[in-house]
Order: sequence, then C-alpha cells, then structure tokens
Amino acid sequence: MNDLQTFFSLLLNWEGRAPAQLVATWDALDVTELDRDFRQAVGLCGFRASTLNLATTTSNQAVGNRMEAFLAQQINARLQGFRIDPCLGQGYPDSRLVRVRDNQAFSLEFKATQGFDSADNNRMV
Repeated sequence: MNDLQTFFSLLLNWEGRAPAQLVATWDALDVTELDRDFRQAVGLCGFRASTLNLATTTSNQAVGNRMEAFLAQQINARLQGFRIDPCLGQGYPDSRLVRVRDNQAFSLEFKATQGFDSADNNRMV
C-alpha cells in the first residue's frame, strides 16, 4: 500500500462500497453547454455599468468574497440552463453549478484576481 488511492480503494472495498472517480476530463457537450449559458448570462449582466460599494478598510479577502457574491447573484439570475447553489460549510467548493434539466452538479469556484497566469498551477482548480 504505497499510495492514497490504493489505501482508499482497499478501505472502500472493506466497507462494501465501490470507488467513485472524483476527477475526470469534462465531457465536450457539457463544456459547450456551460460556455454558451455563461457567455449569454455574463453578456446580459452589464457589469461595466454596475457598482459594488465597499469600505476602504475592507480586507483583500473580504473584497474577493463580496465580489464573488455579487457576481454569482447577477450571473445566476440570468442563467437559463443552470443555476448556482451555495455549498454549506467551509472549504472547497464554495458553490455548485447545477444543470436544470437533469440536476447534474459541477463544482464551482469564483476567483477574484487582477490578472490570470495560465502557467500558475496554484490557480488551477
């Protein structure tokens, strides 16, 4: 037993449960459907004309959290085929994206950053 995958597979087997794949490549049709719905919703939001007022003493983390809540609320109101539901408790993920027609859920995290470096592995979730 040299790795966690083997350990948890043996544990699940001992408990009489089948292992579940937690990470996988996204289905291309799911990606297309998500992309289309998000692009339409974000396009309807008018973020450039929106205002989010914050106190100058607001911490960077609080700014990110308030921005996430603001964006999620605006986008969620305009999604057609999906909805954004909060996840209870602390940690990852903050939200889940649920496809309305079949209730399939996807983990969803909003990240606030001034720039995106695609080579930064710390930002890939």
